[in-house]
Amino acid sequence: MPELLKEAIRIQDEVSPSDDLFDLLPLSSLESTPPCSPILQATSFPKYYDSEELEGLDGGRERAEEHCGNSSGVLQEQAYASKGPKKHGSASATLDDASADDSRPSPISDAKAKRKKRCKNQSRKNRKKRCEETKRDNGTSYGETAAREESKKKYLNALQPLYTSAQTTKAAHVKTGYNSHNNKEHMLKTFMLEELVGENSKYKMVLFEWDGKTPTGLVDQDGRMFGIVAGHPTDSKWQKLSIWAAKCLEEARLRCHAAQEPQQYLSQRRGAQVVELPGVFYKAGRLYFMSVLSTYAPDLHAYYKDKLTALHDRDPSLKPTFPSTVFTATTYNLGPQTVCYPHTDFSNLAFGWCSITALSSFDPKKGGHLVLWECGLVIEFPPGSTVLIPSALIHHSNTPISPTEKRYSFMQYSAGALFRWVDHNFQKTNDYHKSLSREALQELDEKNKNRWAYGLTLLPRLPSVSTS
Repeated sequence: MPELLKEAIRIQDEVSPSDDLFDLLPLSSLESTPPCSPILQATSFPKYYDSEELEGLDGGRERAEEHCGNSSGVLQEQAYASKGPKKHGSASATLDDASADDSRPSPISDAKAKRKKRCKNQSRKNRKKRCEETKRDNGTSYGETAAREESKKKYLNALQPLYTSAQTTKAAHVKTGYNSHNNKEHMLKTFMLEELVGENSKYKMVLFEWDGKTPTGLVDQDGRMFGIVAGHPTDSKWQKLSIWAAKCLEEARLRCHAAQEPQQYLSQRRGAQVVELPGVFYKAGRLYFMSVLSTYAPDLHAYYKDKLTALHDRDPSLKPTFPSTVFTATTYNLGPQTVCYPHTDFSNLAFGWCSITALSSFDPKKGGHLVLWECGLVIEFPPGSTVLIPSALIHHSNTPISPTEKRYSFMQYSAGALFRWVDHNFQKTNDYHKSLSREALQELDEKNKNRWAYGLTLLPRLPSVSTS
């Protein structure tokens, strides 16, 4: 546990009873909401973003379907059903415009428009079919990314380093290197921004004013990039799409059993929060998350891909949360004010990354910051943007948002136990050990000792710069 967090626990212990500070239940990989968070029964967004009632999202949806293919999901169906048909301008208005400018093409008839739409849909289906056939013929493996080389080069050139005081090599982990330690000292408290940064703050952390779009690598003292605040897709309608997704999550939350009976959730360690697990997903921009991982940490991406390809080849009945992902699990935190306490997600792959996307409309200058305790860093985390961090190693939390605002989050991650399962020839640890000879057991011990060091070699390296 970082010294800053130990100091926070000590200070809190001086003013509050000790049994209010800690909880001995094991951590999961979910973010948490303070128990005081209200359950809002209406979908209302502050005016921080001008959503214009999310006008024009159909075009964005079409592009998302074209690039990502068609998938099913509860949120997807709810969102699409609520949108209704597209709105087109009237024929008379179009004719008036045409008469005003003879150079413009004449409007097409309804029959031609329908025929054009059918042809477009059929072309999309044909492209998808050819893509699937190509993958099948070429033996394309699980988690194949669709990032183009020119796009990778563009984003690599845009990467900015942020040097921190983190010492990744000294991070706590289990001896096999698959997971981190389950530290049972949890602080059930959120920290205001004023407590963390500024001349009068208790902890004197560094504030990074991130714009939510510039890719910035988090670099440790050895020049190793252990995470990245990535940004978001460059599509001009991405911000509206992310607000629309937040609205869908709000509608889904109100349909959940937890939202109907919130009192029974107030005593949970992570607060009054509604959580939706895989089967419900936001598909727009889904390729972006994998493109980030494969672009900035290609060796780590390849490690995920190789291990999980073997897992899916072994059991074809296993289905990924959606295509092109190497993350095996997805969580939606439905808030409505998702703000987590300081914690680590110890069950995730220790040297792996966890993708976190913030959603809804809130002022990132005032709240919703991502706090990385071992780094002494507070990062502005605008809605619609994505970060990837080693959530198993670094204690992370959020600063509170305004009571009138909402914040949701979408996370993707993989459990370290899955990688161990593959390495152990798809057996439990005890069964695998029993199947090995004495020499093989000694070889396994060496692999376990070296796995952590090997995992660190999968992270990209940047020139080492002193952070003193």
